[in-house]
This record gives sequence, structure tokens and C-alpha cells, in this order.
Amino acid sequence: MHPLRVYVADDLDNIFDVSGVRKLEAFFEKTIKPLAEADVGPDHVVGIRERFYSERKLFDLPIKCLINEEKIVQAEGEISGNRSYLSQIPQRQWPYIPAHDAGDFTFGLCSAYTEALRAATGLPAFAMSATRYLPQCGGNLGYIHSFILHPDGEAEDVWGKGPIQHIAKRFHVLEYALNEELHTLVVQEINKNSPEPYAIAYERAKNLIEQHRGKKPNK
Repeated sequence: MHPLRVYVADDLDNIFDVSGVRKLEAFFEKTIKPLAEADVGPDHVVGIRERFYSERKLFDLPIKCLINEEKIVQAEGEISGNRSYLSQIPQRQWPYIPAHDAGDFTFGLCSAYTEALRAATGLPAFAMSATRYLPQCGGNLGYIHSFILHPDGEAEDVWGKGPIQHIAKRFHVLEYALNEELHTLVVQEINKNSPEPYAIAYERAKNLIEQHRGKKPNK
């Protein structure tokens, strides 16, 4: 794999880059794809994959330009002075799990995080199944994500607590169904087929919840 670019994103496909604020699809088409084609040639771009990294991990990545602390300070000043740009970045939902961890538990590991959260809160866990996607998007119908459900009707997953529609929007789902039994079946299937990776993911989720989901800060 060839590292192409480092950028900041939220859980709704919004990209916050030096080139501006754009949706992931447009960012890939206008920024990432040309970089890939310039790097290996347009006929050799097989696919582009994302990885989630902590800020500190960036210093160890084999990127083409080494990270410079002075330039980081300069960039922070430029960003802080651009109020219009900052106003377009949404506020994170409590409990503020580190974004690189949240990214890992968004796709594929959400059931393990949900089980750890269910054990910590005693709240019921549900599976979301897509029954219809947005016209411009697509995907397999059926199970897509797990989360716990609060008494007020809001859902909570690794990205925090909020309306269920927020999660549906993240996966480009227009219509969905919720099922408690389906989540249980998903966990059982993963435990059956991949018991060791699931156990590791569950312990990691448990530690994140214990570390970050304490008393909600006052605002």
C-alpha cells in the first residue's frame, strides 16, 4: 500500500482537510484519486483503503513528508483564526471515545463494543437492519450496526449518544428496522467463527468504556 494523505473526518463522511470541508465521496474523487493515479499510474489504482490513526501514531507512519512540530504550531494558528472553517466542524457527542478507536469500532467491531456497553449500563442492545438506502448510495440490505438503546429513545454506540437517525445517516440508510434478537445472533455467530478476535475486541471496548465513559462533563 502507498500512503497518500492524512486528513480529519467525523462519523458522517465529512472531511476536514486543508483543501476545505467536503463529503468523503467528493474528497476521494477530487483529491485522493488524483494522488493515487500520480503515485502508481491511472492503470494501476486497484483500490483505496482508509486506516484510523491517533495523532501520536502519525509520527511513525511512512509518509512522504516528515511531520514538523513548527509547522503543526503554524497550522494550529491558521485553523484557530479561521472561524468560518471551525464552525463547520460539528461537536463530538459524549463520551468522546478517541476518534481513531471509534473508527475501528464503527465497522466490523460494533457488536463487541455494544456488548461491553450493554454489560456496563444494563441497557438493551439492538441491531439495525437496512431496508432501504438513500437513492445515491447502496449496500447490502440487512444487518449493518449494533448499539444500546436509552430510555429516552436515543441510541449510543462508540461515537456517543444521540438520535437513532444519526446512526442511520452514517450508513446512508433511509429506512431501517431494529431487532434485539438479531444483535444476539450476530454476537453468537462472531463468537462461533472468530472467538479470539472477538474476545480481544471486547476487552479493548471494555477498557475504553471504563476509561472514557465516566461522569459526564459540565458544559
